Amino acid sequence: MSNRIAQHDPNQLLLECAVDADMAEPDGVFVAPKRPPMVDDNWQSGANGHHKRNGSLKASEVLDEALAHDHDSERALLAAVIIDPGLAATAFAHVKPGAFHDETNKKIAAAVHVLHIQGAPITGNAIFEVLQGRGQAEEIGGKTWFAALLEEYANTANSEANTAWYANCVQRSYKLRMGRLALEQALIEISKPGADGALVADAGFRAVKDLSGASDAIDYGVMTSAELDAADIKVEYLIAMVLTKRQPFLLAGGKKTLKTLLLLAMGISVSTGLRFLGVFEVLQTCNVLLMSGESGLATLKESAQRIAKSMGTSLGECSRLYWADKLPQLDDPAHLEALRKLIRRLDIEVLAIDPAYLCIPGADAGNLMIIGAILRGISEMCQEEGVTLILAHHTKKGLADPYSPPELEDIAWAGFQEYARQWGIVSRRHKYEPGTGSHKLWWSVGGSAGHSLLRALDIEEGAYDGHSPRIWDARVMTVDEVREMEQEQETEAVDMREQTQREKNQQRILEALAKLSRGTEKDIRNTAGLSGQKFAPVWVDLLATGDILPDGQITKANKQRYDAYRLAGTPEHTQETTEDDNESATK
Repeated sequence: MSNRIAQHDPNQLLLECAVDADMAEPDGVFVAPKRPPMVDDNWQSGANGHHKRNGSLKASEVLDEALAHDHDSERALLAAVIIDPGLAATAFAHVKPGAFHDETNKKIAAAVHVLHIQGAPITGNAIFEVLQGRGQAEEIGGKTWFAALLEEYANTANSEANTAWYANCVQRSYKLRMGRLALEQALIEISKPGADGALVADAGFRAVKDLSGASDAIDYGVMTSAELDAADIKVEYLIAMVLTKRQPFLLAGGKKTLKTLLLLAMGISVSTGLRFLGVFEVLQTCNVLLMSGESGLATLKESAQRIAKSMGTSLGECSRLYWADKLPQLDDPAHLEALRKLIRRLDIEVLAIDPAYLCIPGADAGNLMIIGAILRGISEMCQEEGVTLILAHHTKKGLADPYSPPELEDIAWAGFQEYARQWGIVSRRHKYEPGTGSHKLWWSVGGSAGHSLLRALDIEEGAYDGHSPRIWDARVMTVDEVREMEQEQETEAVDMREQTQREKNQQRILEALAKLSRGTEKDIRNTAGLSGQKFAPVWVDLLATGDILPDGQITKANKQRYDAYRLAGTPEHTQETTEDDNESATK
């Protein structure tokens, strides 16, 4: 193949491919695709059942005519779907909006496609509203574009056969354009000194497949058991026990559970090779694109700076980490195509999008089929580009126990639980105390590759006071470690509460005795208003420390004698007193 590329000029190769694709005859005459059931008279029958445009096109013209575009088919296809929305399923089964060449046609096709996958009515006004929401209404010329289109095709007979034919014309034109670009790139690469002939040949071969139409066939990638057994296929981890390569990862959690900050920490780790959360080893580093649409660049910057600092680096040194504060619309093929180009330009291998709900129509949150189709679109694009996708999403509200370890079933919206090939779910272990900047979290990780773990995650951020910068201090613990630690903390807290209460009781006893000046144990307890259970241990302590001293005896009205007590530092009574004497002394 490399020899073939090297020995031919682009025009000759493209003509050969056009011949292979049944788009040209060997003499260089352009051959059109099969005539649609209802077309105009600008087409005429040719030899061998082909149809030619009036006037032959030679090889040099094939390049311009066959490989450029088919705006007429694009407009006819759009008119068919707008006039008869029931044909949308047929149209988009054969072609996607990204295949349109004319920019106006492409924007309108994307708007129609959005309405189609949402199951919404496809009307001129509905399409216009979608375009207005994207700021594209004026770019297409306003509503006059629709009026002109519908007037032009008002008398056209629309059918599934016609629609499929127009869609195939648009798709074929797209493949020819893409094939030509790939082939020209292969020709450029093969001419460079030291070029890898095998790689360039492979690129050229794929280009010829596109041009020849061979890629139109559906390839299910079937292989034998022996081929699968011998294939060099294995699970690769980017972060040990957390993130596998090229499988979609769902980072989910409730509101304000630090999902975005954990995503930042993950992005910094994968792009630098520094351990994630100081514990999990990064096995492969790569370029990371982090797209976050909630926090804003100022907050992202401040958060990323302190996370990077805690890891022993700086944000400026994270040269393989890219940022964007605008999010793609995952149901829009034009956005997916733009994202694909961005991934290629920056050589991105990990794409993180935060949050998912801003990228997907909320009206479809409960529709498993629609959400599944949207997620499949972004996943397939990432698979084709060799990219690991990370989506930040939220968990359900109103969980029975919001402080228990999170589970996959806690993830909100239809389709997301089924979609996740690997996941990291975060929740709170304890209620957050405002003003502390202290977060007690659960971190549950799992995936179809077999990795699974549950860790406690304590994160200290510090509270913003306008002066001192906040921090990022993450501590990861096993379940046993955190339960042992929390048991110790609870024991300490109980001891502290008990000690505080004993001190309060001591103060009440001392104040009661000061009021009495001198009294029996029972007198002092009653005056302090304490039960025997609370009074006894504290009384023993006060006698042991000498804060209360024995002070003779008091004879009660029942003629019984009882030991008397006084506060340390007060005068000692040298003679026995009666209860009446003692009461008189306190007046």
